[in-house]
Amino acid sequence: MVSRPLRSTAGRGAALGAAVFVGLVLGLALGLVTGVAGVGGALRTGHAADRSFTLQDLETTADIRSDGSMAVTEVVTYDFDGGPFNFGVRSFERDLASIHDFAAADAEGPLAVIDPADSESGQWEWHLRRPTADEVATYTVTYVVDGAVEVGNDVGELNWQFMGTEHPAIGHMAVVVRLPSDVPAAQPNTPDADTSVLRAFAHGPTNGTLDVSSTGVVADVDHVPAGQFVELHVVVPLSAFTTIGARPLLADILEQEGTLRREDSSTGTDRRSGPEHHDLAYLLAPLLSGIALLGTGATWLLAGREAESTEVLGEYWREPLDDPPAVALTNLHRGTVPVGEAFAGTLVDLAQRGYLRINGVREERWGPDRTVHVYQWLGKAPGPDVRAYEQQVLDFVFRGQPTASSEELRDWARHHQRQAKGELDAIGGAVKAEYARRGYEARVDRTAVVALTVMCAAIGIASWALRAYTHNGLMWVGVAVAVGSLVGGYRLLMNRTQAGVEAAAKAVGLKRFLHDFSRLEDAPIGHLILWERYLVYAVALGVSAELLDGLGARLPALVADPRFSTWYVAPAGGHGHFDGFDHMASFGDTIVSASTPRSSGSSGGFSGGSSGGGGGGGFGAH
Repeated sequence: MVSRPLRSTAGRGAALGAAVFVGLVLGLALGLVTGVAGVGGALRTGHAADRSFTLQDLETTADIRSDGSMAVTEVVTYDFDGGPFNFGVRSFERDLASIHDFAAADAEGPLAVIDPADSESGQWEWHLRRPTADEVATYTVTYVVDGAVEVGNDVGELNWQFMGTEHPAIGHMAVVVRLPSDVPAAQPNTPDADTSVLRAFAHGPTNGTLDVSSTGVVADVDHVPAGQFVELHVVVPLSAFTTIGARPLLADILEQEGTLRREDSSTGTDRRSGPEHHDLAYLLAPLLSGIALLGTGATWLLAGREAESTEVLGEYWREPLDDPPAVALTNLHRGTVPVGEAFAGTLVDLAQRGYLRINGVREERWGPDRTVHVYQWLGKAPGPDVRAYEQQVLDFVFRGQPTASSEELRDWARHHQRQAKGELDAIGGAVKAEYARRGYEARVDRTAVVALTVMCAAIGIASWALRAYTHNGLMWVGVAVAVGSLVGGYRLLMNRTQAGVEAAAKAVGLKRFLHDFSRLEDAPIGHLILWERYLVYAVALGVSAELLDGLGARLPALVADPRFSTWYVAPAGGHGHFDGFDHMASFGDTIVSASTPRSSGSSGGFSGGSSGGGGGGGFGAH
C-alpha cells in the first residue's frame, strides 16, 4: 500500500470544512422539512419502512360489565420477519393501574405472564413458548379494565382506544363491544335527549365501518396504517349498569362529537387522527435519515480519515505481533475492549507462555458430544512479563484453586453475576490502560465532533417533533438514525496515531495470513515456537479453526510432533492433537454472557400497539 497521511497541520482546516459542509446539509434539510410540512397532507407515498413484524389480523372483543368494568379479549395474528422473538408486550399509555387479570395463550395453551412491576418494559409481558422467527403466529390476550366506563346520572360513556399510535401496519382489525343486556339502538330520528338508546362513534381510519345494534357495537376496518389509532366512543343507557353517577354526560358527548363532525366536514379530514399528515412520514423519515448519514459521511471524509500504513505493503503480515492479543484486539476496535475475545486470547497466551495447561475433556450427551476444557495451574510464579490484566485473568479463572473447568467458571459467573461482571470490567479497564500506555489513540478533532453533534441533535429533534405532527411512529426511525449517526460518527473520528495504524495493519495482515496460509505457495515452515505464537493469535483473531485445518493439510508432521504445543492436551479418544481447540475462541464470550444480567440487554420481545389512550412498546432480539 502507498502511504497517504491525512492528518497534518491542515487537519483543523479539514474539520472546519466538515463543519461548513454539515451546516449546509443541515440548512438544506431543515428547509426541506419546513417546506414539506407546510404542504401537509398534499403529499402521499405508498412505501413504508421495513419492520420486524406486522399484524395480519386483530380481533378484539370487549364485554362491558354492569359495574362499569370491561373484559377484553384480543386475538392477534403476527407475521414475524426475522427474530428470534422471546416475549410479547402489551402496552397501555394510561389506565395501566386499572388493568388486571392479564393472561396470554397460544394455540397450545396458556403462556407465562410477567407483571409490569417485574418486566423490562414496565408493561404487561408474556413469554413465548419458544423463540419465534420468520413465521406467522397467533396469540390470545385477555385482561380486565376497572372503571373503563364512566357512569353518569343519565348514561354510561366508554371512550377507549383499542389501538394506540405505536404499532406497525395492521391488515385487518375488528372490534366488538358487547353490553351486559340488550338495549335499543339509536335511529336517525332519535332525539338527542333520549338516554334510553345505544349510540356509538368511531375515530381513526376513514375507511372503516361501524354497526350499532341492540346487542352492541361492531367496528371493522381493513389496512390500518402504522401509527393510526382506532378509537370507539360508546354511549350506553343507564339501565345497563348497577351504579349511578353524579352528573349528566350525554349533552357534552353529543356536543363534542358534533364539533368533530363539523370540523371533519369543513376540512375533509379527521382532526383527531391527523391522517392528512400521517403519510408524510414516509417521505420525511427516509429524508432526514439520509441527511444524517450523508452528514456523518461528510464529516468523516473531510476530518476523520485515518493515515495509512507504511510498513505493511501487501495483504499479509507473517510475523507474530509485538502487542499481546488483548491489546491488538483493542487497537483493531479503536480503543474499545472486546472483553470476551480478549479474555480467551489472553488465557491461551498465558498457557503458551507456561503458566497453565489446557486439558480437553469429552462430555458425552444426547446428540453431538462436546469438549469441556479444564485449566490447570502449573505453579509458575508470575514474572515481570505478566501484565496487570493478565494477572486478573489468572485470578478470575483459578480463584485460589489449582484447577478450574470451563463449565465451573460459566456456572460460577451465572450465580455471581455482579461480582463476575465487576471483575470482567476491571480486566477490560486494565487492557484499556495498557492500550493507552502504548500511545495508539490520537486526539479527537473537537471542531468535527461539535459539527457532528449539532447536526445529529437537530435531525433527532426535528424527527421527534414531526412524530407528533404526522401521528406516525415511523418518524422514530429518524431519531434512531440520528442517535446511531452520532455514536457511529464519533467512533469514526476516534483515529489512531501512526504507531496505532501500523500495529492495526499488522494485526489485520496476520489474520489474513493465518486464514489463508495453507493456500500460499511460499508459506514458511518455521519453528515450533513460531507456530505456537500463531495459534495464540489465531484464537484472539477468530481464525483458529482455519489455521488448524491449514496446518493439518500443509504441515501434518508439525501437528503430530509431541513437542508442539504441550500446553494443550486434546480429549482422550479425539480426532487429533488439537481436537476441541477451536472452541477456545468462544469461551470468553460464554463467560461474558453468563456474567451479564438479563436486564442489561435487549430481550427479544414484540409489541402490537397499545390500548387505553395510546402508547406502545418495543421489540428486540437476543
